Order: sequence, then structure tokens, then C-alpha cells
Amino acid sequence: MRRTVSAYADHTRQEKLADVPCHLIGDGVHDMPDDILMGLARSWMRSTGQLQGDQAETAFLVVEEGG
Repeated sequence: MRRTVSAYADHTRQEKLADVPCHLIGDGVHDMPDDILMGLARSWMRSTGQLQGDQAETAFLVVEEGG
């Protein structure tokens, strides 16, 4: 099953800011606890420019499963 970490503007999930398929973050992330995975994803999104400025700190992250 594929996992993706999605970043939203807030908890309502109405405005998606970014997402990253977990396999792009690194090997072995599929078995990581969600809180660690979201921390890695937040850093990855910041370093790739998907999230900038305050968004990088305030985005509401969710691990989504599918496929």
C-alpha cells in the first residue's frame, strides 16, 4: 500500500498545499510511525520549496493511504 503525506492550510483539509509520496523521502519509511514520517515530510517539503515561510511551520499534515 502506498502512503503519501499531504499538507493542508488547516485542519479542514479544504486547501491542499503540497504532497509527497513517501517513497521519495527514503527507504523504509513505509513502516515508520506517522508522527516521525510527517516530520520527515515537513523537512522534505521545506527543502524542495513545496512549503515556504510560515506554511512550512503551520501546515496541517496528514498521512494518507491508498493504491
